[in-house]
Amino acid sequence: MTSLMLLLLIYDIFGSPRRGSAAAAAASTTAPDNNIPTRNTIYAIVGIYTLCHSFSAHKEFRFLLPMLPLLCIRSGSVLADWFSALNNDENKNNNKNNNNKNNNDKRKGWAVCVRPDMKMAVVLIMIVTNTLAFCYLGLFHQAAPLSVTKSLVQRIQQKRHQQPGAPLVVTTTHRDVTIRIHFLMGCHSTPLYSHLHLGPSSSGSMAIDPWYLDCSPSCRSTQTCESDRFHGNPRKFVADAYGLSPSSSTSSAAVGGEDYCKTERDHVVPDYLVMYAEQAHEVRDLVVELGMRKVDRFVHGINGARLLGSATLGRENYENDAFSKYNIVSDMLTISVDEMILFEKRI
Repeated sequence: MTSLMLLLLIYDIFGSPRRGSAAAAAASTTAPDNNIPTRNTIYAIVGIYTLCHSFSAHKEFRFLLPMLPLLCIRSGSVLADWFSALNNDENKNNNKNNNNKNNNDKRKGWAVCVRPDMKMAVVLIMIVTNTLAFCYLGLFHQAAPLSVTKSLVQRIQQKRHQQPGAPLVVTTTHRDVTIRIHFLMGCHSTPLYSHLHLGPSSSGSMAIDPWYLDCSPSCRSTQTCESDRFHGNPRKFVADAYGLSPSSSTSSAAVGGEDYCKTERDHVVPDYLVMYAEQAHEVRDLVVELGMRKVDRFVHGINGARLLGSATLGRENYENDAFSKYNIVSDMLTISVDEMILFEKRI
């Protein structure tokens, strides 16, 4: 829900004239229609739906998407009244006999009583804040999965061009040349097959063999998943997965039980390895031992910030050395960002 819609709904609940009142009738821009659900009906539907889903242990923002059209209806209605009231105010400023009308306007709600220049200022603030949110959420927030996949495809294309006439096929079937990519991250962290391809083909001498940590429902119901095991102790997981010496897995983190869903791998070091910054920082020496090097990093989102060198938001993440820090506007604002790290096997 954008800040614009949130502000409109707050006004609709607390600031606008109630339906059926004389002020509401005077401020309304359209003729009443008994077939249109009332404001209270819409909010009752949204409230009951949200309340019922609040009792579920599994909560996601997408579960609220069915209610978004109803909220858009109310937001659109409020916006229509705002701009209609703005036009009415401008006309009344040109009317010499507007004293009595202005007194009546005070009963119509906040939207009509505020001066036109104030209304436009509010609208501009809404536009600016939502534009900033749109740019951040659309271009940076959780964009790393697409960025790292695009980088992988480009790098694999370069390898393919070194072998003329070898079309690239995404498959788990080993061919003459296999590019192994391991994603040591949580469930559904990358789009994988929907983006990691250059077009299907039934022939060729190059293939991609991806490995991602298991988190299937069948695994969760009986054992600890690979993804949970990895996040519980990244060092031990990497040491076990790639056959490193036991001393390499020494860590103060809890190891957990040995009974977990384990994908049978041959301990072959991959051509590419992808991890989030926090886990990559913890196993950085093991990655070097595997003969891999960091080749790129991709911003995944802001997880902390420091204002004016003192006030800190998300202090735990901000003070974590695993996350990169960027100064914005000199030293007035410093942000901490989570990233996806891409490693490549040394040639």
